[in-house]
Amino acid sequence: MAGEEVQRRDVIVKFDSSTAQQQVMQKEAQLRQAEATLDQAIGQGKITAQQDQTDLGDARFAVERAQVQASLAEIESRIKGAQSRVDLGIAQQKLKAQEGHGGSA
Repeated sequence: MAGEEVQRRDVIVKFDSSTAQQQVMQKEAQLRQAEATLDQAIGQGKITAQQDQTDLGDARFAVERAQVQASLAEIESRIKGAQSRVDLGIAQQKLKAQEGHGGSA
């Protein structure tokens, strides 16, 4: 073989492509894994965004509920104040009536 004359279309060097094919297969597998990881991250991002919207809605509801409760407490306080003034007026009238009876007897 050494020193032989080479003819056109004679195989001079034969490359082993199995290593290159194996590397391509590994890279394709890595690509598929990266795509799956990306899909998972996108999905998790959507879930997180939905949870954030839910949390925001819950927070708004809590504020509105607190505002209603504060308004209700204010109204109840006014009613109790008015009721107390009425009770005071009745007590004062009873006192005057008692003083009137006691003073004329």
